[in-house]
Amino acid sequence: SPATTSNWRAPPSALPDATLLGEVGRGHAERVSDELREMVALVTECRALATADLPVFAANAARARGGLERERLARVTALSQWSSAAEARRRRKAAATLKALNDASAAAAAAFASAAAT
Repeated sequence: SPATTSNWRAPPSALPDATLLGEVGRGHAERVSDELREMVALVTECRALATADLPVFAANAARARGGLERERLARVTALSQWSSAAEARRRRKAAATLKALNDASAAAAAAFASAAAT
């Protein structure tokens, strides 16, 4: 009734008897116990599923680590090959430049020698 709901802050006019309090307490205890049993069952199921999944996760992690290691080795190999090829190109260019300088120096020396002889 509106009078009862509007005065909900007022202290009760009569306290419930011990029998009613006992019944309410037992009902509450049963509900809480049922909910706790249900929670324990769900946690146990979740633990079983997680325990079954752990080997799969470990295998996936190992496979991923193996793939990353292969990729790392492939990149190291590619970088080493590129570096070797670059060093070979540098040596060839340096040798070609040195040969060109020697040829130009020899040609200049020959030109000066023939000019001095005349």
